Amino acid sequence: MGGLAASVVAIAILLGLVLLVGFIVVCLVRLAAADRVLCLPKWVWAAFIVCLNPVGGAVYLLSEHLVERSAQPS
Repeated sequence: MGGLAASVVAIAILLGLVLLVGFIVVCLVRLAAADRVLCLPKWVWAAFIVCLNPVGGAVYLLSEHLVERSAQPS
């Protein structure tokens, strides 16, 4: 049973890493495609996304939503 439990844990960790890397890639692609970003240059956002994952990516996606909302006429 110990080998099976270790395999399940290893698969769960690997799946988590794959999801984390995928999330970072999605955030960086959206950053590269963005016309405007909020408050910071794009390279700072990229460093923020990569270094503070997944919090950095979540903050960027939320700030991207704020930029879209502020661009709409009232």
